[in-house]
Amino acid sequence: VQTCALPISPRFCFEVAAPAIAAAGPIDAAAVDALVAIAPGAPPAPTALTVTPDPGVVEVNMAPCATLVEFHAQLAAIDAAATAAGLAATRFRWNGEPVDSGGGGQLTIGGPSPSASPCFTHPALLPRLLRYVHNHPALSYWFMGEFAGSASQAPRPDEGVRERADELALACAELEHLAATGASTPALQWQTVAPILVDAAGNPHRAELNVEKLWNPAGGARGCLGLVEWRAFRMAPSVAALVAAAALVRAVAARCAVAAYDAPWHDWGPALHHRWALPGELAADLDEVLADLACHGFDLAPLAPALASYRDRVLVTTATPTLAITLR
Repeated sequence: VQTCALPISPRFCFEVAAPAIAAAGPIDAAAVDALVAIAPGAPPAPTALTVTPDPGVVEVNMAPCATLVEFHAQLAAIDAAATAAGLAATRFRWNGEPVDSGGGGQLTIGGPSPSASPCFTHPALLPRLLRYVHNHPALSYWFMGEFAGSASQAPRPDEGVRERADELALACAELEHLAATGASTPALQWQTVAPILVDAAGNPHRAELNVEKLWNPAGGARGCLGLVEWRAFRMAPSVAALVAAAALVRAVAARCAVAAYDAPWHDWGPALHHRWALPGELAADLDEVLADLACHGFDLAPLAPALASYRDRVLVTTATPTLAITLR
């Protein structure tokens, strides 16, 4: 599942999006029917594609996709519908600088049903994933928008109060023990990490890894879907970039599901906002992630240029008869 945000046009929702998506073919017609039939304020089915007007943007929540091929087909159809409505995933500052739409490009991992969620079929996945992301800040900062830190839209646990990161390490150690002894349950997974995965105000919705719909009984059936939302993604610069990001998220989750990850929790301290504010350091860390994934059978090297495009912005290009200069 992926959420993207496009500069708003009210007619996009029903006059353009639904027919264009329906005509695309690969998307389940039931998802499009659900899009048209949803009444204002009614909760959509978990398998539905939804389009919601949001302040300044149109929010599109894609229907779940079992494969990257399905994901690409659905995303391409949405992109074509948006283009037909005169929308784009970019906007321009007062000085003409192109930036993303200002919405989000969050990605969600889950299964075809709550009981088939990889977090539950592979109980060690969630604590390994939390440890892996903590130790690789590129997964937190390379793809995010303009704001980082505790007041951002996807704060890391170690960007809040000091003890939260320590508590998360302890919680993950307990979840790993429960997984190893066969004692892990969906309820225990959610109860163990939910109080820790919050922002500075205690809001769980904005946590970098959001578990509001993992196994949250307060949310009813829609709170117990086995889902983990990865929020540290801004709106992608292109369809190819977003497909590459989805492949990365799937690969990291799969790597953590099939192989142990027991590297010690790194206490980044002040380096979190010093060293990891440097694009070169983030690029090196992302390369390390890609190398690790390749070692575990998930070679994403062909997607590296698309992943790099999240930050590889061309500021100015000039040329002479003998020399071309590009400033990035």
